[in-house]
Formats: sequence, C-alpha cells, structure tokens
Amino acid sequence: MKIYVATIISIALLLGNSVNFGDSTPQVRRVDRSSRLARFETRDLRVLVGLLARETSVNQRVAFTAVRTTNTDVSTSNDTPLPFEKTETLLPGTSFDLKTGTFTCSVPGTYVFMFSALKFHPSSDLFVFLRKNGDIVVTSISTDSIHNEQVSGSAVLALQQGDTVYLTLYGKAFSGSWQQTTFSGFLLYPE
Repeated sequence: MKIYVATIISIALLLGNSVNFGDSTPQVRRVDRSSRLARFETRDLRVLVGLLARETSVNQRVAFTAVRTTNTDVSTSNDTPLPFEKTETLLPGTSFDLKTGTFTCSVPGTYVFMFSALKFHPSSDLFVFLRKNGDIVVTSISTDSIHNEQVSGSAVLALQQGDTVYLTLYGKAFSGSWQQTTFSGFLLYPE
C-alpha cells in the first residue's frame, strides 16, 4: 500500500498540487487554480485510491484445486509427498507444483486449505498429513478395512512469502475419473 500512496502523492505533485503530511494522512491542496490539470480534487484522489486498492485486491487473488485421476503407489513412510496430476482451478499468480503437490505462498496472508482422499476398502490404513514448511498441521486417518472411506481435513493458516503447504501420506490413496483425491487452497485475506 505504501507504493500506492507514493504513487498518489507523485501524481498530485505532478499536477501542481502541494501535499501536507500534518497528521500523517496526506492532504492535497491545489496551488494553481488557473491550470486545468491543477483542478485535481481530494475526492479525485479518493477515487484513485479506491481504484488502486481494487487493483491490489485483484492482484492478490490466490486459489487452487489440484486433483488426482489415478491411484497413488503404496507409501510406507508418512513423509511421502502426495503429487497431483492436474489442476481444476489455478488462478494467475498462484504457485502450485503438481509433481510435488506443493503450494508456495507468494502473497502473505491468511489461507484456507482443504483436502480429501479416498481409502479403498481392501487396502490397509490411510494417513494423510497437511504440512506447513515440513511440520504437520492436520492429520486425517482411516483404519476401516471393510468399507471405502473418504479421509478429509482442513486448516486456516497464516503464511509468509515463501512458506510451503503440501500433503504427505502413509498408505494408498485411490482416485479415478471421479477425482476422489483433491487438495484446495485459497487466500482468505492478504496481510
């Protein structure tokens, strides 16, 4: 936001106005009333600030949904990353690596993450771990060997630029054309 305030102040000065910082809020005063460009009003600056703020929020939209369309291999370690095969949603500027199943934060803020994986009944246990920078945040477990079971979880996380969020699993996750194994995340609000 500091960049945008500086931009507004620069525009005001270029148009022949003066800027007063008395109460830390820039106040624009017209200097030359005869100049057509100098008729730039404070309300016009408010409109410009609103437009720039809206542009900022558009640039800070982050969201993804990644899906698997095939079964995973059986994992015997809870550190095995869960890769994905395609994205259903991937907004511009969102950093998601399908091969590692890793989201990398580019816009600091508060995020919502959700996941769901199918454990097929004849398989052994399925553990799915949501991790932030390698640390387990949420664990979901299925130990039912008689029924199919959807394992899911979610979390709200505060992230800084460069933080990573991904899933690991122990066991085997099933998926097919119905895309029963998914991972989604979105920016709730920027920092």
